[in-house]
Amino acid sequence: MITPNYDGQIKKVLTEIRDKHFHEDNSFPELSRSDLMDLLNDCEYQGYLSYKSQKQKLIIPYMNGGFALHPSAFVTRNGRNFIEKGDESIVMPTHQFNINNVYGSSFGDNNSVTNYFSNITIEDLKPLVESIEDPTDKKEGTELIKTLETEDIKPGLLNRFDKLVGKYPKIAELVSKIIIATVFGN
Repeated sequence: MITPNYDGQIKKVLTEIRDKHFHEDNSFPELSRSDLMDLLNDCEYQGYLSYKSQKQKLIIPYMNGGFALHPSAFVTRNGRNFIEKGDESIVMPTHQFNINNVYGSSFGDNNSVTNYFSNITIEDLKPLVESIEDPTDKKEGTELIKTLETEDIKPGLLNRFDKLVGKYPKIAELVSKIIIATVFGN
């Protein structure tokens, strides 16, 4: 019979499987084989147990009420965490979806996000262009800065600078941040 200390029983089962002491016939004589199979199925469902087979199931029941645990069964990382810390340590991430303005928003779980693009200006690009040694690339970089300062941002505006931004990834990063800051408002 499954006791009120269900989590404790799951921990014992997982520990025996992890330590390679689990025997379908001898382990946990206080439980019926049916209750033990339920515990094992629950362990699999919770992600605490897994096995390496696409064709067979984790538990192979016999006609006499007994069963066999798949020989490749193993305790997963979640199972090991459960053994050590219990159920309270498993924190499921929550997801946040922003329906309104995307500026300054984060997508996915509620981890902190810092958007550095809001403080980027063309002034941050100028020293990088000045540090370019190749005179042709430096001239093209200066033209890029002039274009960003004087022209409205529209599709295809920066096509002529594709080789420059391909050659200097830091320039591509700063230009994209400048465009984002400009489009979404600083």
